[in-house]
Amino acid sequence: MATELGAARALVQQAARALDAGDPQAPYLCAMAKRFATDTGYSVADRALQLHGGYGYLSEYGIEKIVATCGCTRSWKEPTRSCASSWPAA
Repeated sequence: MATELGAARALVQQAARALDAGDPQAPYLCAMAKRFATDTGYSVADRALQLHGGYGYLSEYGIEKIVATCGCTRSWKEPTRSCASSWPAA
């Protein structure tokens, strides 16, 4: 799990550096980073919940909040959509 999170973090940092530098490939890198980080985050959170069993749903461990946050993005057919797109306009 740590390896996957490290890879996702590195990809996001690479995309951020490209965006800051004005690289024409930045949108491509950002899209890749967003998809990979979202999928990895959900996968790691789900495995952490499974490892903790029923205790993973207790608020003392904090895993239930992470899974709920990641689950919001997974409720769409496209897992990279943001939860914000489902919020009513202010």
